[in-house]
Amino acid sequence: MALQFFSKDIPVLSGALDCIRAGYGSRRLKNNRDFAECVVGYESSIADDLKTLLFDPQTAGGLLISVAEDDCEELVVELQSAGFRRVASAR
Repeated sequence: MALQFFSKDIPVLSGALDCIRAGYGSRRLKNNRDFAECVVGYESSIADDLKTLLFDPQTAGGLLISVAEDDCEELVVELQSAGFRRVASAR
């Protein structure tokens, strides 16, 4: 399954990018980035500080969503009717 995020739509806490620019971040940020960045694609216009912020476990949303397998198709239908678009499937 693939997810597509648009940087302009991602809410950023006031001061979070300033902290990243100043070199502050969680100890796990590097681990997160090393582990997951190999499966992430970016548009060329995405700033490095925003990329960094998206991997910081304090701001990255840790658990985006969890759904029982039996409920997946129902969730997809509900998300699509709410305007979300399916871009890939894991099945």
